[in-house]
Amino acid sequence: MFVPAPHKPGPGNFWPNMQNRQIDHFLHQTQIAGHISGRNVPKRLASALMMLGVCMLAGFGIEALTTTAVLVLIEIAAYPLNQRASRFDERISLPIAVAVFGINWAGITPFLAYAVILSNSDPLPFVLAGYLWVFGIYLHVSNTFGLLPLYNWSQMGV
Repeated sequence: MFVPAPHKPGPGNFWPNMQNRQIDHFLHQTQIAGHISGRNVPKRLASALMMLGVCMLAGFGIEALTTTAVLVLIEIAAYPLNQRASRFDERISLPIAVAVFGINWAGITPFLAYAVILSNSDPLPFVLAGYLWVFGIYLHVSNTFGLLPLYNWSQMGV
């Protein structure tokens, strides 16, 4: 497993060392988050298909199909990036880390879109299902990425 390199504090090197430490933490957290994200693909796709069905029952088939298509495209784009991040024997580069972070961060928007779709429903049970869906997403993010502050804070802020 990758461990950030130790930095020696020095009077003239405070800012560069601080910047290097932040980058090391970002790279380390990105590798762990990419591994977790790659591991959870089947669970995310299964839950997206479930929400597709619920949205179709509520009468929002086109919107749900569009959201699911966007979600599948994001998952396809994220798969090779998450596989690269899962290789802990080699340090991930900063551009790849930014791509892993960005694609995984963008992936939360379609999941939240299911709740927005259901909130437009007239029957109250579908609206409540949308609220429970958002609560479940936040619960999942806070539990999965709880030890990765950058990912937890950024995804909870969406």
